[in-house]
Amino acid sequence: MVANADRGEIDVHLGEQTRTLRFRAVESMLLEDRLGCDPLTFLARGGGQTKFLVDATLAGLSADRGLKLTPTKVAGWLDDAADLDREQFQRSILYAIARGKSKLEAEKMVKALDEAFGTPSAEAVEGKAP
Repeated sequence: MVANADRGEIDVHLGEQTRTLRFRAVESMLLEDRLGCDPLTFLARGGGQTKFLVDATLAGLSADRGLKLTPTKVAGWLDDAADLDREQFQRSILYAIARGKSKLEAEKMVKALDEAFGTPSAEAVEGKAP
């Protein structure tokens, strides 16, 4: 399966295979439950990047019922992914969450992310942003 960025999906190579993380309403809700607040608030409050990545990965893969995942297993995948740029992965997740929302919500969140990361909105629309 190839990720559909316009539908809040991203591909990432973890656990020796490429996995598609999906961030639609249910997955976003699960992530907020795991973090105790929305992802931007969590990160703005100084929440840990590893916790964010582990919880986001768990939420993004929650639709795959065949996977038996734990935070420890996902953290191990992150540790083993030597070539994974965690900053870029975090940005990609945030943009996927934004794009998985309704059109109006997505536009607002993408604009906020563009401003936070210094990405011109035109580049984000063209798919040059994460």
